[in-house]
Amino acid sequence: MKFFGAWPEGFNGVATKGKHALTVEDAKSIKVRVPPISIMQQSVQAMGYQTAAIDWGEVFTSIQTGVVDGDAANVIYYDYEYFRDTLDYYVRSKQQFITGVLSMNLEAWEALKPEQQEVIQASATSIMQEQFAKAQLADAAIVEKWKALGKNYIELDKDQLAALGTHVRAKVWPSMHAEVGENIMAHIEKNASALK
Repeated sequence: MKFFGAWPEGFNGVATKGKHALTVEDAKSIKVRVPPISIMQQSVQAMGYQTAAIDWGEVFTSIQTGVVDGDAANVIYYDYEYFRDTLDYYVRSKQQFITGVLSMNLEAWEALKPEQQEVIQASATSIMQEQFAKAQLADAAIVEKWKALGKNYIELDKDQLAALGTHVRAKVWPSMHAEVGENIMAHIEKNASALK
C-alpha cells in the first residue's frame, strides 16, 4: 500500500443509554462496546468502564437488549447516525482521535509516471488538510442534531480532561511501549499535549 496520510474524523467519546459517567469511579457500573483493538480496550478500561469487544454489526442489538450500556469507540456522527434510537448521552471524553486512511495500491502507484504521482500526492495532501477544517464543522452540526432529538451532550472541561488523561496515560502508556515500540512512544510522549 502507498500511504498518503490520515483522514481526520475527530475525537471520540462514550455514548450510553440511561446513565453516563464523568469520572473513573462513575464509569465502573457502565459496560460499553469497544472494537477488538487492544489500545482502545485498554484506554476505555482505564477510564473505569467495563468493556465488551463487539463487532460493528451487532452493536445496535447489544445496546438495545442491554448486553452493553453503550458505545465507546466513535465520533458522535456514528452514534447519531446508527444508534440514536438506543442512546441518551454522549460524553466527549476524547480518548482517541479517530482517522481514516488515504492510500492506494502500491503497484498501481509505482506504475504511474512521476508527474502523475505528484498530482495524486498533492491532491491527497490538499484533501486531508481541507478535511481537518470540515471535520470540525461536520461534527458541530451533528452535535446540534443530537441535542435537537432531546439527547444529552456533555463536553468534558479542561480540568476533567486533564485528570482523565493523566490517569489513562499512567495506566495504558507503559504497555504501549512494547506494542508500538520505543521510537514511536518517544515521539508520542514528546509531542503529546501537556495535561496539567
